[in-house]
Amino acid sequence: MNKYIVLICAVLIQLCIGGVYAWSVFVPKLQNELGLSSVQTQIIFSFIIFSFTFSMTFAGRLLSSSTPRFLAVIGSMLFATGYLVASYSAGNFWVILFGIGAISGTGIGFCYICPMATVIRWFSDKKGFVTGMVVAGFGGGAIMLVYISEFMFHRGYSVLTVFKIIGLLYATIILFSSRYLVYPPTEGHAEKKYKDDIPFMKLFTEKPFLMLFLGMFAGTFCGLMIIGNLKSLLAAKGIGETLADLSVGLFAVGNSLGRILWGYIHDRIKGGCIPLSLLFLAICTSLLVFSGNFCPLILVSSLAVGLGFGACFVLYASQTVDFYGMNNFGKIYPVIFLLGYGIGGSAGPILGSFLSTRFGSYNLPATIAISFLLVAS
Repeated sequence: MNKYIVLICAVLIQLCIGGVYAWSVFVPKLQNELGLSSVQTQIIFSFIIFSFTFSMTFAGRLLSSSTPRFLAVIGSMLFATGYLVASYSAGNFWVILFGIGAISGTGIGFCYICPMATVIRWFSDKKGFVTGMVVAGFGGGAIMLVYISEFMFHRGYSVLTVFKIIGLLYATIILFSSRYLVYPPTEGHAEKKYKDDIPFMKLFTEKPFLMLFLGMFAGTFCGLMIIGNLKSLLAAKGIGETLADLSVGLFAVGNSLGRILWGYIHDRIKGGCIPLSLLFLAICTSLLVFSGNFCPLILVSSLAVGLGFGACFVLYASQTVDFYGMNNFGKIYPVIFLLGYGIGGSAGPILGSFLSTRFGSYNLPATIAISFLLVAS
């Protein structure tokens, strides 16, 4: 099988499931058409993220006894089922929560790990770069879903009808692409130097695991604190809404490009990438927060913080393979992602908002985030 077909199909799957980050496009429709409250819409989104990250750890362990193709097929079925359940909910909050939040969220978790576990085996000499391309697809999935959804909304489709179309369309793409998620015919000879199995609890005594967790925590804590509060941070500097929106857009562009860029760098300097990326993110965050309101610098530093944040979604996956081998990737990386991203990504935006409100400035939360980055680096 042509390895580039495998790579294209892996990116297509990530583009579909990456639409989770475009949830905000549905929020006004859910409120206006179905009468859901703002809090209810965010509960659904939070539950999607929880189901996604939690189920990924389960799916990752299944990879050792199953195949990425089989798990991706299960994921596509769960994804479609969840959106179809929501489409027939008649606007009931609990049904939408169960359908999209629980069932589709679990489908995303099953699908997320499979493309990464496959391409790193086909491109073992360029695993950083191809992993970056795959996870960049996840980051770009939000843009794709926004355009598709807005196209249908402008033509009078209801949000429940859009749920049905998205569920069926995306599941079909995932199902088709999953046919090509197969391991190369000859591989595994380089795995002898790695342990075949590592007990779950023993991970927490492993220095490489703790280092990867610390780095993922620091990077996602800072990155999500910035993106969660960026418009408020810039408003406090006296920056207008148009420029603030542009900064948010540049952050998103940097986030996607950074995944590919840092993957490319990783293939050349290996382990040195993680401390370098954390130091880079610390410097760029300092420029964004403490540099005043000089507009060109605001825009450049917003893009740069996005670039640094994007490293979190490629370097730790590649380094997990370097530390533990490809056979252990599916078992270990989802745990690092769940703990590092789950804890850091949840705490960053909340702490940033709380401390900035309490002290009237983003200087303190930014200082805390930068300190985490420097310690981790």
